[in-house]
Amino acid sequence: MKSKKKIIISIVMAATLIISGAFAFLSAVSDTKNNIFKVGSSGAQLIETFDGTTYIGKTDAQDDGFANAIMTPGKTYEKTTQVKFTGSGTAYAYVKISIPNDTSDNLVEPSGKRVAETAKVVTPNFTADAITTDSNETNKWYKISEKLNNGYTEYVFGYTTKLKKGETTSSSPLESVTVANIFVNNNDFTSLKSEYLVPVVGYTIQVSKTDNTSLIETWNSTQYAK
Repeated sequence: MKSKKKIIISIVMAATLIISGAFAFLSAVSDTKNNIFKVGSSGAQLIETFDGTTYIGKTDAQDDGFANAIMTPGKTYEKTTQVKFTGSGTAYAYVKISIPNDTSDNLVEPSGKRVAETAKVVTPNFTADAITTDSNETNKWYKISEKLNNGYTEYVFGYTTKLKKGETTSSSPLESVTVANIFVNNNDFTSLKSEYLVPVVGYTIQVSKTDNTSLIETWNSTQYAK
């Protein structure tokens, strides 16, 4: 009955319009159909190896430092970081590595010779084989930016191959960090802090499998790049 009633009304309306000198197409309205689009998940999980121990972070959570280490002058600490994608679809993975810019004039070379100038206390050692200068090379880390921020140098690397759910980056852009040798004269540590932090944050940004937006463009379009 509904369909017949609509047809009759449309015909009457058309006839009225023609008589009055106007012109119109017959029209009809269908029932409403709701299409539901659910927001996907872009879960990121940071996996870090520090000084021989591997720590697996919580998904979508920033852990307040995985480990503490008593600073040993002249020691190089293994520190690697990988990102696992735990969300749905596909995603680009990124890491932000923050190295303190703190310097000291109480440093010595491994040979014991005093360093004449002021130098950094903590130095990053990046994984040469894992880093590329070509953002189109697969399964590599590409350095997107390097900038100063609140006493740190922030390095942002993006993984050049999109990850599927459950996949982890195959390598780490960071290999280790080195703590400088420290010269102690009458227990004078005035130029040193009691602790130095090397924070690492992992990110995943969900993208379509067929999306041609580049690794760099994707990062720069987010709030994280600010």
